[in-house]
Amino acid sequence: MFGGPSEAHSLGVITKDFKYIFWNYGANGFEPTEEIFHISKDRLELKNEIENPEYKKSLNEMRKHYDQAVSKWKNEAVKFNDYERFATIFDRNTSWSEKSHLVKGAKSVESKKKKKKK
Repeated sequence: MFGGPSEAHSLGVITKDFKYIFWNYGANGFEPTEEIFHISKDRLELKNEIENPEYKKSLNEMRKHYDQAVSKWKNEAVKFNDYERFATIFDRNTSWSEKSHLVKGAKSVESKKKKKKK
């Protein structure tokens, strides 16, 4: 379903004017992050507007669309080929420590801290 390394997996939603992407990976120096692009003004997606207060309302709307898509995935994912776990992996409201065990090859920040203490 998803090709490439886990670090490169993302999920997004698109409307006529905006594209919202959630990058879920939170290990190996990465942090989960969001991007929003005003694609009707920025077709090449060169400026992430995530910090721009002018886009706060649009960001909240796109998050809502995204959360609805993830919810639909949770309710309708097929039970084979390991698709169900991606609904949790891409849930932006689930912390990395709660879902890192679902991501192949990932170690949570907490598990690295525990190893250092030993």
